[in-house]
Amino acid sequence: MTIDDLIKRLTSGSLAFSTADRAVLFTGADTRSWLQGQMTNDIHKLNPESPLSACICSPTGQLMTTVRLHDQTNSIIAVTPHPEVLLSRVEDFVIMEDVSAELLPGAVSTEQGLGASGSLIHDRTGFGGFDYLESVPDVLSESELFDFEILAGIPRFGFEIGPKTLPPELGPNFDREFINYEKGCYTGQEVLQRIHSRGHTNKTLVGLLSDCELKVGEVVSGGQKVGIIHRVAHSVQHGFLATATLRNEFTGSGSQLKWESGTATVQSLPFSL
Repeated sequence: MTIDDLIKRLTSGSLAFSTADRAVLFTGADTRSWLQGQMTNDIHKLNPESPLSACICSPTGQLMTTVRLHDQTNSIIAVTPHPEVLLSRVEDFVIMEDVSAELLPGAVSTEQGLGASGSLIHDRTGFGGFDYLESVPDVLSESELFDFEILAGIPRFGFEIGPKTLPPELGPNFDREFINYEKGCYTGQEVLQRIHSRGHTNKTLVGLLSDCELKVGEVVSGGQKVGIIHRVAHSVQHGFLATATLRNEFTGSGSQLKWESGTATVQSLPFSL
């Protein structure tokens, strides 16, 4: 399936596939108050009609994992690519609180697109979508899944996210969805609040769109390194698409980035094609 096929499926119907995410079930009377001290978003805003996205960070602000929280009235389901981070936090930091965490079996599946339906709301594409706690037949290869993630602007650990990545570096849309700068104390808050007060990071994750071939690796423009391209996809209709982390002076949406082999237009993520 090409990236053009993905766009057609998302805009005209839906696409269901398995993800690499897992689900962790939280129970106990102190779950909400305990999670409030662990995550970047305000857990008090979580309710059955309004799921919440958040990050878990190290004490120095680096992103350890993302989570998508779903209120199940008497429990909370956390969908995450790194359940071990959640489970180790519970193991290490739950002392007297009434909090339990259980890794649910199987990978999380999702249905994305304008025709998707379900109960665990999780728009991974900008076209709407839902997650499921049961497996579906694998309809996407790894390369197709990467194309999907590039199109949707979903950062993946080991590519767009590294061991030193700070959440605000993943772009303004990610920042607005995953971080609440008005909530109380949580692990890593001091660093993220300092970045927010300063007004910016030094680099930001963006999308690149080009008629010429884009290649993974350093981006050199005017004889200086301006960033790095993480992953590349190709659309017959739209050209080459890539995720890239660039120095902030080069990240203005719609601006042109030029180097020896061609030019690319900078776009905020997710891509709007």
